[in-house]
Amino acid sequence: MAHGGTTVGANLEVQTQQILIGIVVSAYILIVEGIVHGLGKSGIIDFGLASDLTNAFALALFCFVVATIYTYTPRLSQALKINTTSAYMAFTRFRMTRHYNVQPLPGFVFAQLIGAAVSTAVNIFVFPSTASYNLMGSYRELLVTMSECCEYFADSVAELGIEGRKGSDIAVQRRIHVRKAAEKFGRVVGGSRYETTIERFSQVDYHYIFLDASRLSSSFSTMCLPFEIDDTFYYQLEDPMAQIKHGSMTTVNHSMVSVKSFTSERPGSRSVERSRRNAGIHEQTVAEVAEMHRCQERRKEGVRQAIEPIRAQLGLHRKILHILLDRTQVMECRSPTKSLLELVARLLKKVYKYRANDAGLSGFGAVDDFDLEQDYSTVLPFTEGDRQDLHEQLEVMSLDQMADVVDQHIEIFEQTETECIKLIAPFGLRDNIQTHEKHVVFLSFMGALRENAICLATMLRTVHRINAKRPDYVQFWFPKLSWSWLYRGRIDDEDDNEADPVNDNWSLENAYGTTTNGEIIDEPDGDGSSNESTESGSMLAMNISNMYSELGEETSQESSPEESGSTPRPTRRHNTEVGALYQMIDNPYARAARGLLDWIKRPKTRYAFKFTVTMMVWAIWAYIGVSRDFFIVNNGVWGLTCTGAVFGVTIGSTFNAGFNRVLGALLSGAWGIVAWRSGNYGQHPYLPCFCCIIYFVVSFYVGFFVPKWASIAPVMVISFSSVLFSAVYNGDAEQGTSIGWKHVMVNAVAILFTFIVSSLFMPYRARTALRIRLAELLRLNTLVVQGVNHMHMARSEFPTVHRNELKRVRESVFQSRIIIAKCRQLIPSAVREPSVHEKFQLDAHLRLINTLETQLEWLLYSFFTHSTRSSDVLSRMIRLALGMREDIIGSKAVFNSILASALSGRKRLPAYLPDIGTARRQFIREMHPLLVDQYTRSFDITYLSRWNVGIWHLIATQTELCAAVRTIVGAETDRWPEEVGFMLDCLEQAPQEHASMEAKHDAQSVRGQWFSRLPKYTRRHLL
Repeated sequence: MAHGGTTVGANLEVQTQQILIGIVVSAYILIVEGIVHGLGKSGIIDFGLASDLTNAFALALFCFVVATIYTYTPRLSQALKINTTSAYMAFTRFRMTRHYNVQPLPGFVFAQLIGAAVSTAVNIFVFPSTASYNLMGSYRELLVTMSECCEYFADSVAELGIEGRKGSDIAVQRRIHVRKAAEKFGRVVGGSRYETTIERFSQVDYHYIFLDASRLSSSFSTMCLPFEIDDTFYYQLEDPMAQIKHGSMTTVNHSMVSVKSFTSERPGSRSVERSRRNAGIHEQTVAEVAEMHRCQERRKEGVRQAIEPIRAQLGLHRKILHILLDRTQVMECRSPTKSLLELVARLLKKVYKYRANDAGLSGFGAVDDFDLEQDYSTVLPFTEGDRQDLHEQLEVMSLDQMADVVDQHIEIFEQTETECIKLIAPFGLRDNIQTHEKHVVFLSFMGALRENAICLATMLRTVHRINAKRPDYVQFWFPKLSWSWLYRGRIDDEDDNEADPVNDNWSLENAYGTTTNGEIIDEPDGDGSSNESTESGSMLAMNISNMYSELGEETSQESSPEESGSTPRPTRRHNTEVGALYQMIDNPYARAARGLLDWIKRPKTRYAFKFTVTMMVWAIWAYIGVSRDFFIVNNGVWGLTCTGAVFGVTIGSTFNAGFNRVLGALLSGAWGIVAWRSGNYGQHPYLPCFCCIIYFVVSFYVGFFVPKWASIAPVMVISFSSVLFSAVYNGDAEQGTSIGWKHVMVNAVAILFTFIVSSLFMPYRARTALRIRLAELLRLNTLVVQGVNHMHMARSEFPTVHRNELKRVRESVFQSRIIIAKCRQLIPSAVREPSVHEKFQLDAHLRLINTLETQLEWLLYSFFTHSTRSSDVLSRMIRLALGMREDIIGSKAVFNSILASALSGRKRLPAYLPDIGTARRQFIREMHPLLVDQYTRSFDITYLSRWNVGIWHLIATQTELCAAVRTIVGAETDRWPEEVGFMLDCLEQAPQEHASMEAKHDAQSVRGQWFSRLPKYTRRHLL
């Protein structure tokens, strides 16, 4: 089971880890036996007591090291758990003697070698499977998903510029499917990086393909976001009844949510007129109304003209993706057996010098260079005939030529849409605001499509370069073994000069390429600070410190802050005094002590101490003379192994693993008894062999193809083998049944003991770990927002700042992806974790994770506006909006900080929070004058539109974040009496003196509804 793998490469990787760990464990056992043998030669001390103390100390040290490796490098957990059994048996079951003889090691080493040889032979000669099918299959699945997105965009793009549109759930599903397909491709590429493949392309080639495909998939997923918007969102941007108007703070109590529920979801004509009057806009004359209608018709005509170029560009993208699918079909359908036979045949031909000119099949099709004398820079293929001619020419082009065609169409698309933008973009203060905001979203989609075309051309050139340098036949690709991969699961590309050291952070392979079949143990260190997330993350597949190129040396001098008149200036110490004090508190010993204390404070280190104490409490009975025989007769080592497998970092992970262990032990024990009795108590071995085949087939299928129950498969195999094979070797007729029940009872007692210790001794809850991770995700969200803002400010004028912020944003996005995956892994443990103090809010946690992931998508939507495109008009527009942008980003940073503090400390939210809704409305009003005629005569307006739309939705989802966090930790307003909520609602909705009679009537209506809901005794006091 430990040597098993779905492919030859996976089998080789697991075998390497297993054998290396087995060698280390065996060497440790031999060292301990050598120490005991040395003590046996001394006649001064009691040998029995000395050997027991030595074994106990060796077992405690071994358990601590095992727990440390298990928490800090979960990649080795499966191989480590299998090898711990020999150490447990050597230190507890077999008593040391004065002779140098270790009983479990010969059988253990023999079993390791036999298992490795058998699994290798079966994987190679019996239905051989390599990663080739999974690699190309997952890549083709990603291409299919992106092609479907192109079709959906072409069919739905007309809805972005019209009124009365509802958000589409199809767009949400498309975005999720694209993200999942990219994650699957990343898992396959990351898992097969060090596998032996029979493929035309190498593992490194697929790694480079994935880097560009991941960026392209990110572009497609963000392009789905505009189609998720409906009219309700535009109404909430400007409707005064949808946001709190008075004061600089906003409440988060029950009553305000109820008041919002009484407001209409759709803007009415009277509400629009009321908002116009409140904004100070006078009544329009007939001429002004006629001019406004002419402008609206002109914009509608511009939208209609802009739709056709978008559909033509999407059609081009879809056709290229289909061509890639056709040319990669051969590589996906090739079986490993056929590939092996082709390799053997080609080798024989080479030996006898009869090798043919064409020795294989090309994965991407052998195409001749097409003559690109035709100029595509005149007009886009709008008609069906033009599209058909272009598609026929694309069929015979190479991938590099397709990339050139895409580049030409980018220029045509930009020129064509610029003329349409001149009709759409100009905005007047008396125009319909909601229509203009829809046009802004439409313009932002234009810019997103242009960036998508650039990503597509980049991927085509990468695949063409790889396709050109590889021979036109399949071959063996042996892995480049690396200690960092076997130990941490990281990919070191020092020798791969083609890798982009900055853009590698976008690789989802890094986050999802090293997951194991078991549960991912992810517990934050200390207070959950983000600077430890890279070191402690078990899913990292690249060392972040090796990903980035060295930036140029920068010298920055910190300016002293301005001194306040009321604050006295601090007294400065003399330089020599400061130096002496610094040397006293900062020396190698002090730094080592601080590092040791920080390491001990980590939950993972505390878990290692807990694990060691728990294991020694169970194993102590093997060293006491009274209980030693009872421990050996009843196979107490089974309980030791069960405790080591079940004990998790958190209480929730322990309960989750314990439940799986109980279920696996019951199934395996029952089936072991059935197999024993079916063979007439060991007299007829044929039926037990048949039962073994059925049981192992089911167990391995569950382990490989049912991720939900994958952790039960090893338990089932080990438990079944312990029951049946022990009975067979013993030879007693009644031994099989008694061993089966004894195995179940020992495991049940061990699991109960583990539950008690995990809950009472230094408890650490999965819910606490989940809240800390969510708080860290909120902090990373703030860093990404600030980094994108700084990039917009720097652009091409400050290249060093832009490059540094780009590095920080990529790192933060990379860490956010990892933390989101870790949070989802912690959900099952948190759900099953028992608690008498709180009820786990599953929906609130899932909503919070999904909202933060959606915000990350919107940040990526606005992040692509950092393009190196240099434009004076764009720079001027961004600079004019700088002050408002700082206000809104500052409000969001404070908001996220409050939510993160409430989550990490499990404190109730304060009664009032920063009113970022008012900041957003002010931002929108101040941005409107920037979108005037003199700034909208180029394609640059699409960049500003994407940034605006990203800010809108980033702030719009803050209410969902607040509601989710409030459900998880509560708020101070939960303790307020109902009368306070009634008072606040009346004050917030009180009509102003300049308001219309209709507004006063609406406020009185809301107050009346609230008044009728109050208890009778409250109404008596109010009356």
